[in-house]
Amino acid sequence: MTRVYLVRHADVENPRRVLYGHLPGFPLSERGRAQAVEVGKRLRDRGVTRILHSPLERAVETARLIVEQLPEPVPLISEPALLEAEFGRYLQGVPFWQIPVRRPLWVVHKARRGLLPGDEAIDRLGGRVVEVVHRVAEEHPDEVSLLVSHADPLQAAWLLMDGRPRTERELYRSRSTGRACWRSTWRAPGSSRSTTSRRRRRRPRRRTAASRSRPVRHRLTVVVEPRRFPPGFLWGCATAAHQVEGSNHNCDWWEFEQRGGVLTGDSADPACDQYRRFREDFALLGAGSTTRRTACRSSGLASSRHRASSTARRSSTTGRC
Repeated sequence: MTRVYLVRHADVENPRRVLYGHLPGFPLSERGRAQAVEVGKRLRDRGVTRILHSPLERAVETARLIVEQLPEPVPLISEPALLEAEFGRYLQGVPFWQIPVRRPLWVVHKARRGLLPGDEAIDRLGGRVVEVVHRVAEEHPDEVSLLVSHADPLQAAWLLMDGRPRTERELYRSRSTGRACWRSTWRAPGSSRSTTSRRRRRRPRRRTAASRSRPVRHRLTVVVEPRRFPPGFLWGCATAAHQVEGSNHNCDWWEFEQRGGVLTGDSADPACDQYRRFREDFALLGAGSTTRRTACRSSGLASSRHRASSTARRSSTTGRC
């Protein structure tokens, strides 16, 4: 079976938190190098025979670290079609939080990709990645290849192959689905569908003379692999999603409750009562736990004089909002 794995480059060293786009000088961080090494170890027994990568530095480094973990060296091939989205050239060099102000055309880009010069529509953005997948699958049947690209091109390619609407919302919806690979299966001439396709069978279209002369393409199906945690992985949990100790009378929410602001009449005054029941809570969490961490917030250490003055200030401003 022909397999083509799609991999995003690993974490990037970016202390200023800027959008790096096509800029040079953004190698992998220490965490990113560890991620790439781990991916290489997971692919060690998959029979990878070649790696195509984006020409940008972070993708080249990711591909190099992956190939170093494989049992035998495989060729590294630079592929321009796997480059970052072209609109990144307009956004690059700007901190993320400043983009809406310093790059106002970003709003148009998010509303509908492809309207601005130099901006790629989702069909074009993902289409160039899908074209590489088809080409590699046709030129190297029954082999395993790996493509290293960037987030937006890969997400757009996934969206196209999944047949979902070409919208910005759908483009980012699949980011939480975990790791995935593309499995390519050959569709024989004259067959109505691939044997591995799970889609509903449709009425075959009438083929013209022009369509008969076109080469038969691959049909790709998404294979989502389950996420596996390494042996000895330590799980953690938190006991506080809000103020758990209760009796927090020096806050606006407590005053809001006293004025009947909660429709059901409930009060957060006792909360979880962890101040008195912390031993019971720790006992419930103690099964198999190896570490406990306790945090003390500075706001809970205010002196009684400060609390009294704060309460007086709030009382004096009540009704003037």
